[in-house]
Amino acid sequence: MSTSPSFQPPPHELVLASAGSGKTYRLSSRILGLLAMGVPPGQVLATTFTRKAAGEILERVLLRLAEGASDPAKAQELGKDAHPILTRPEECRGLLSRLLANLHQMNVGTLDAFFVQMARSFFLELGLPPRWTIADKPTRDRIRTEAVLVALAEADRAQLVELLRMLNRDAAYRQVHATLLDKMDSLLAIRRQLDPRAADPWSPEFGVTEELSPDTLREKACALATYLLELEVPSTQRGDPDRDWVTARCTASEAMSRLDWDGVFGRGIGAKVLAGEDSYSRKTIPPEFVELFREAIRLARIDLAPKLRREVRALDRLAELLEAAFNSAQRRVGAYRFDDLTYLLGGSDPTGNRDDLGYRLDQRIRHLLLDEFQDTSLEQWQALQPLAGELLSGHLDEHTVVIVADPKQSIYGWRDARPELVHKVAEAYGLTETLMDTSWRSSQVILDFVGKVFRGLPTNPAISGIDVGPGVASAWTKDFRELAAARDLPGHVCVHLGPTASDDGRGAIRPSFLRWAAQVVKRLHQQIPGQSIGVLASQNKVVGYLMDELRAIGVEASGEGKSYLTDTAPANVILSLLRLADHPSDSWALYHVAQTPLGEIVGLQDRKDAGAARALASRIRIQLLAEGYGPTLSRWVHDLAPSCDARQVQRLLQLVELGHRWDEHATLRPTDFAQYVASESVEDPSSAPVQVMTIHQSKGLEFDAVVLPELYAPLLYNRREPLIRKRDADTGRVVQVYPGMSQTKLALFPDAADADQEERSAALRDGLSVLYVALTRAKYALHLILPPDRGTKKHGAGLIREALSLEDVEATETNVLMECGDPLWFGRLAESVERTVEETLERTAKPTDDKRSRTEEDPRAPLLGPSSSGPGRNLARRSPASLGGGNHVDLSLTLRLDAAPGLRRGEVVHAWCEGIEWIEDGIDDDDVLRAIAREKAPGMSRDQVGRLIGEFRGWLQAEPIRKVLSREAHSSEPDTVVRVENEL
Repeated sequence: MSTSPSFQPPPHELVLASAGSGKTYRLSSRILGLLAMGVPPGQVLATTFTRKAAGEILERVLLRLAEGASDPAKAQELGKDAHPILTRPEECRGLLSRLLANLHQMNVGTLDAFFVQMARSFFLELGLPPRWTIADKPTRDRIRTEAVLVALAEADRAQLVELLRMLNRDAAYRQVHATLLDKMDSLLAIRRQLDPRAADPWSPEFGVTEELSPDTLREKACALATYLLELEVPSTQRGDPDRDWVTARCTASEAMSRLDWDGVFGRGIGAKVLAGEDSYSRKTIPPEFVELFREAIRLARIDLAPKLRREVRALDRLAELLEAAFNSAQRRVGAYRFDDLTYLLGGSDPTGNRDDLGYRLDQRIRHLLLDEFQDTSLEQWQALQPLAGELLSGHLDEHTVVIVADPKQSIYGWRDARPELVHKVAEAYGLTETLMDTSWRSSQVILDFVGKVFRGLPTNPAISGIDVGPGVASAWTKDFRELAAARDLPGHVCVHLGPTASDDGRGAIRPSFLRWAAQVVKRLHQQIPGQSIGVLASQNKVVGYLMDELRAIGVEASGEGKSYLTDTAPANVILSLLRLADHPSDSWALYHVAQTPLGEIVGLQDRKDAGAARALASRIRIQLLAEGYGPTLSRWVHDLAPSCDARQVQRLLQLVELGHRWDEHATLRPTDFAQYVASESVEDPSSAPVQVMTIHQSKGLEFDAVVLPELYAPLLYNRREPLIRKRDADTGRVVQVYPGMSQTKLALFPDAADADQEERSAALRDGLSVLYVALTRAKYALHLILPPDRGTKKHGAGLIREALSLEDVEATETNVLMECGDPLWFGRLAESVERTVEETLERTAKPTDDKRSRTEEDPRAPLLGPSSSGPGRNLARRSPASLGGGNHVDLSLTLRLDAAPGLRRGEVVHAWCEGIEWIEDGIDDDDVLRAIAREKAPGMSRDQVGRLIGEFRGWLQAEPIRKVLSREAHSSEPDTVVRVENEL
């Protein structure tokens, strides 16, 4: 391919792409530009975090080339945004042809997929068994269970009991096995994130060097407690001792004598002194009180430091046992998680440093494009850094690195995403920053509302009321910019005031509130039945509750991302049958099966017939052993399907698929499969216009209208982990580990408190980003449902209420707190669609020039040409979660592959040949042939059909063809049997 010598690729760059600003277009432009310069597809690696997003990038590359090949205007856009040479449609056509021929070499996928490819190429160096696989969920659970059992067998019993008490701090005691399973992943993650330069990360000093024997410590504490009771408390105006002070003094003294430091400093005078405040109960704290409590702080630190240090060391030993057992179980089973591969690839000798990387991968990567970089974890960057560093140090004409990120959309801190890597990498390698602050998704009404919510964030009372709030908000807003809409779209924002219900409480599920929210969704769906609606919540259990509520009021709703098969009744009854097979005396399972159509299918209709249940259980167990779960479930589903609706049938088919998957590692207990199904998430097959999902699942998607019904969820959850990690500010590695402790104890140890604040800050940053992502999914309409103001502000509803100065008393009769934009936005949208359709019909009805007209009529025209039968440039754009049609694009609509002249001629001639039995019997007359042609190719003109009839009759006069179609030619073959071909 010829290239433009004047065109130079942009420098290595960091693209800061806000929500809806067209980062997929930007990435596809860079890929197209590289391909246009002659870069082989295998030398370009483009990664993102989901398969849907990767598919959308590749789809956009192919679609834009196809459009450029058929539309000069689109080719001009490609020349401007990708490479000047692509301004010529013939160049687009040629590049598309070559790309399709080498599509298998395109490296557009997830980061996990690239790491799997690397691990397969270096499995010996990484210590992986030759036939290793990615572990599915049953295998992962089995490996984790085995690791816990081994660790329990090797751990010191007395020490283990103490550890379990600590791990279950502030919670009810649970089984040993369940506790360790719950905490194992976090313990393993900490061991893998340790800084190798840290001297002793599992032995914190707490800044305490003094030691006292237990007896001496208690003696000093009791002496302080006695002296505290002798101190004179402040008086009231009447000269009497202040009652609050007397009570606080007695409480603190009793707690001090018991060495109950939470009781001493958790409240009262001790809490004020510990916090550095100088007054309590509106009275100045006397100096003697301050001095006494400062001495108590010293004693508390001496008492607690060695105990906390022992806890950390014991957890280190437990984590070491779990890690060894886990690694051993993985090697034995030969199955690994994606995270395990990432950790191995970025170990002490990262695979990306190897000179033979290109040889092993069978491709030399010279151009790297990283999407959603704000979601990259420390381990992923460590595995990727050697390759990225090599490319970033190369010359621009040899290597390219493009990092696309938006730190304010980082919502995977719980998965160890490190958004601070974005700016650190940019600074380390001197990347040019490019801002994308124009939204191609949302209307200006939506964007202005989002701007108002986050404007002045650090001083918002909902944020300033959180200890780490102002600092986090200030850092977060450095990446926040108010966006401008690229298109003039209609828009509407409505803030609803939800109902007040005394039975709702303050939990995640608030029945009355969510039922009311479901009615809001129903009314909206009735207004815009043809538009997509996203109902977004922060927790899966709220999603499930809303799905049930919507279906109960007649709104067909589906879930994006993944859900569980237990959301349909037929799947549940089959699981009950399997439980009955394992436990024939399970009366609940027996009742469930007997009361449903499945009971009739398997011959169990009497819910009191225990004998029949035992016999059926025996038959099912034998059948499962002989045939497997897949075939057995398939038979039940086939018989049960007539009693189910379409969605239930889809779910049952997915159950059969899980059965076939289970057969690969089936156990002898049918209940194990039932538990596997209950815990295995699958894609929701339905395609309703109303989609209910978590905000995390909505990442990268867009909807015509968005409803947010769970804004009462806290911005910062007060979760207590067993360990607190102190990270190096530059590398992000863990340099010190502290035990989880109460806020009171944290205040006694400033270093641990600083580490805890770092983790809380990261969690709050995620909370703000989750709210931002939720608000920016909407294209035209945004409906927010706020709970009544009860004084609590530390949630999304409180932040919005404070940002917009909303008062409940201002709500209208229809419970609307605020409304802006056009409530009838969908009417304007319909008018816009009608105009677009009219313009499209007019444009496709008339050729744009004589050359195109001749191309459509010329049977010798090249295959790739502008389509006259499809929508051409106006292909319906679909999000990665497009409903009903998936995310596949039929390029024939753009490239006229469905209406090529050669294809039309071939179909007509084939139909004419079908009318010939033997050549001696003659062929149809011209009128019949014309009628067949009109049916098969209505677009062919009368003259074209006439010329083709002449050619057809000429072909039939050729000797080779007459011989094949002649009865006489086959009569000499005695065993020949002639049958009329069956129509397909």
